[in-house]
Amino acid sequence: MQKNYCLECKAEVTGDTKTCECGGRSFVFGDLKITDGEVTCECGCKEIKTTCHMDFTDKYLNSGACVKCGKPIGIETYRTGEDALWWG
Repeated sequence: MQKNYCLECKAEVTGDTKTCECGGRSFVFGDLKITDGEVTCECGCKEIKTTCHMDFTDKYLNSGACVKCGKPIGIETYRTGEDALWWG
């Protein structure tokens, strides 16, 4: 089952969250769970093989797959006007 987590505080968030309550702007999504305070694939693996990187005006996205079971996992990071790579 797909879940979305903030990478800063590990809180579960909705898929349309751009800034977490903790201030974090990087989110991981996929068939995930929290194990010992870390985000892992449902199979327990912590490693992701990155397969694609996409830049957008307000965010960037890295997509990949779990190296153990192959399930897709994505990491989405939102930019603000203060970021060096802001396109707006």
